[in-house]
Parts: sequence; structure tokens; C-alpha cells
Amino acid sequence: QQMVYEMPIQAVKFVTEDEAKAYIVMPSQRVLLIDRANGVAYDKSADSLGQSRCKIYHFTDDEKIIDISPTSTINAQEYAKREELDQFVKSDDLSALESKIMAQIDDFKKSVIEKYLKGETKKGDVASG
Repeated sequence: QQMVYEMPIQAVKFVTEDEAKAYIVMPSQRVLLIDRANGVAYDKSADSLGQSRCKIYHFTDDEKIIDISPTSTINAQEYAKREELDQFVKSDDLSALESKIMAQIDDFKKSVIEKYLKGETKKGDVASG
């Protein structure tokens, strides 16, 4: 299956039918010309050699109202409330966990330094950071 490269639209202009037909598209460019009076959109493009093509789209004014409200509902029981998160962040449990992690990092640093000083590791073995 051949992959078709779609050029991005460089401009959108409102025109009459005659203006759309006469509109010149520069090489490697693509424009969308809209004729509101006739309900037509012209997708005009030109390749790198300036050879142009035009796709014509017809549209109607249906006056329909489209409901864009979300179709899925959110189950509020699956989410924590802001107050709960604030309380968790302020709790001592988080501070205790942070202290444990920092202590483990310090212990690791000390063990690496001790091994290095004893000659158990080479300079290249210790990760710099």
C-alpha cells in the first residue's frame, strides 16, 4: 500500500466560485477556498512543479445542534479528594519515608567510599554523579 503525503493547508480564504476557479496556488502549497454562498469548499494544491489539482467538497447548512458533552461519566469514588491529598502530603508518614530513603542513600554512599578507600573498587567502577 502506497503512503500518500498530505500537505498541510497554508491558508483558508473565503471566495466566490469565479475567484476559486481563478485562484493560483504556488508550487508545493495547499489552500482551502470556501464559497459560503454556494456551500462549496475547494481544496486546491500544487506539486513541486506547479501542477495543480482541486478537490471539491459540498456542504449543507443543516442547522443541527450537536451535543459535544462527554458521553462517559466519571466515577468519583475512584479519585482522591484534594483535601485527602493535602493531608497525605502533610502527614508524618511521608516525612518518615523521605528520611528512610535519605538514610539509605547516605549508607550506600558510605559503603562505596569505604570500598574505594580499601581498594575493593577501581575508579571506573564507581558511578560519577
